[in-house]
Amino acid sequence: MRNDKCTQYLLLLFYLFCAAVFLGTANQSLASPVGIYQVGIVTHPLTAHVVHQISDNVTNDGDETVGVPAERLAELSKGVNITQWFQVYSKVAESHYKNYMSDSEIALIAKLGLHHVRLCVSPNFLYNPKAPGVVPEAHIKLLKSAIRRFLQQNLAVIVDMHNTDKQDTEDNPQWVAGYATFWGALASKLSSLDPNKVFFEILNEPVFQGREWEWYQLQDKCIAAIRNSGAKNTLIVTGPDWGGIDGLLKLTPVADRNVVYSFHFYDPFTFTHQGATWAGPIPPLLKGIPYPSSPTDVAKALSQLTNPEARSWVKQYGAERWDRAKLKSRLDKALVWAHQNNVSLYCGEFGVYALVAPPASRSRWFHDFASVLKASGIGYAVWGWDDSFGFGRRYINGKPVLDQVPIEALGLNNVN
Repeated sequence: MRNDKCTQYLLLLFYLFCAAVFLGTANQSLASPVGIYQVGIVTHPLTAHVVHQISDNVTNDGDETVGVPAERLAELSKGVNITQWFQVYSKVAESHYKNYMSDSEIALIAKLGLHHVRLCVSPNFLYNPKAPGVVPEAHIKLLKSAIRRFLQQNLAVIVDMHNTDKQDTEDNPQWVAGYATFWGALASKLSSLDPNKVFFEILNEPVFQGREWEWYQLQDKCIAAIRNSGAKNTLIVTGPDWGGIDGLLKLTPVADRNVVYSFHFYDPFTFTHQGATWAGPIPPLLKGIPYPSSPTDVAKALSQLTNPEARSWVKQYGAERWDRAKLKSRLDKALVWAHQNNVSLYCGEFGVYALVAPPASRSRWFHDFASVLKASGIGYAVWGWDDSFGFGRRYINGKPVLDQVPIEALGLNNVN
């Protein structure tokens, strides 16, 4: 009897050991399954910014049913807009496209610690609605040459169709009807470029006010055309209402998983766009608007205004008391949306018009927004490299000189 009990006791211990090993293995498999798409979380005070990451055991070549490869998200972490190379408003000489930026200037972008550029391209440089499937060979050659020069400096490139003619986008049936066909043809033309380093942004700042569904349909058609071309590139998509946070919140995520959701951040508009002559009748009237804001802070600027609507703008801006906390609360809305929909975000534009905004206030805004953006984990592109909202690149004695405000605020390398 005693030997039988010992045998039973040893068998019991053996069974318990086997059960423990089995349960441990099962839990490990559930936590990190081989071949399963994992989700990584970047901690944020309010919520979490969800970014898609691929397990070490998973390979992903940009499959639209799987998600965005982690290495591509890393490329989008820090960048800048190239605003005036391929975004032109009138006919320019071919030499402009060939010589707009030198290799040393492109290298300077990388030396700052940036990882990508958002290359703004006027659609009419490539797109003829009368022949939407035909992309001019001479023009695509110029564009690909520019892209390759960025790639040579290990800078990823977002090819951004930067349409500024909203009337075409929304009200020209021929333009709208051919646009998806055009994107399919363009994706095919760019297929020789590394899809891990080249991203496609379907359209800059769509509006479609009161008819947002038209934008959703057009964006879906463009995505389908790009995928039908065989392209595995990650796509940058956005909502209506000028591609801002409010438009993003209206958007139902697209079916394609290999996409990143973009928004632009120019809040508060009264401050960031003061003096902007292209932004409607009121911004050109504004100057000396401070940041942060309160009724007391804006009193001086308000006293210098006579236009009733401009005064109303400034009064409201003061009453809203914009500061770092309010910038954060605004950005948090995008973060919550991303968390709820399990998608990745990208801030494709932000900045302050330097020609009119008080310099000290502009610096405070940049430092506040940069700190909020960094805490969120969202990738970004400053507007812009060659534009007065951001780096404001200008030449002195033949050398590019940069505005130090965004460089210091974003913690980039000082190369001046």
